[in-house]
Amino acid sequence: MANASLIDMGDGTIQDTSTNLLWLKDWSLSGTGNWLQQTDWASRDFASSTGWRMPTRAEYSGIYSPMISTTPPWTNVPAAGAGYWTSDRSERVSVTCPGPLIPVVGCTAEGAFAVGIGYGVPTLPEVARPLSEALYAQKVRSYVAPGPAPVPVPATLGLVLLGLLAATTAKSKRPGRGYSLAMRLIASITGASRTGPVSS
Repeated sequence: MANASLIDMGDGTIQDTSTNLLWLKDWSLSGTGNWLQQTDWASRDFASSTGWRMPTRAEYSGIYSPMISTTPPWTNVPAAGAGYWTSDRSERVSVTCPGPLIPVVGCTAEGAFAVGIGYGVPTLPEVARPLSEALYAQKVRSYVAPGPAPVPVPATLGLVLLGLLAATTAKSKRPGRGYSLAMRLIASITGASRTGPVSS
């Protein structure tokens, strides 16, 4: 059953109305890469919009469902639990370093948190991983509703208004007064004045 709070925007993004965030519909679009590569990928424009970034752990938790891979409207969710980078950095993590003969245990490296997403994952573990590890990524941005489109003034109406302005100004004994009256007439026809206050 689809989550009622998720709306397919038809441009490769999903709006979560409970958090007002846009997500990518395709959970494999990023491919895998290290943390720096995926941070750069997440910041790139998508669907003709800017402001994208990598999600935080809390944002992943808000969208997560154990059945996310089989729940519309998501697509291409990895069939098995897969790691996804978050934007949250971590303490240094333990790694194995190359040694002259055998790997050396006990080294540390810079890290960031990753989460597990995929079919069959009953929980959402948050694990610190070294930045060099190759994982998937998602991207999010705040949803901004489009404003109303401006109503164009037909060219014929514009010509009529210019004619009224010229005629009213010509007939007035006070040109300034005639211009003021014409501007008020235009404002009353168009419903809004773009000329600011008109002096009398």
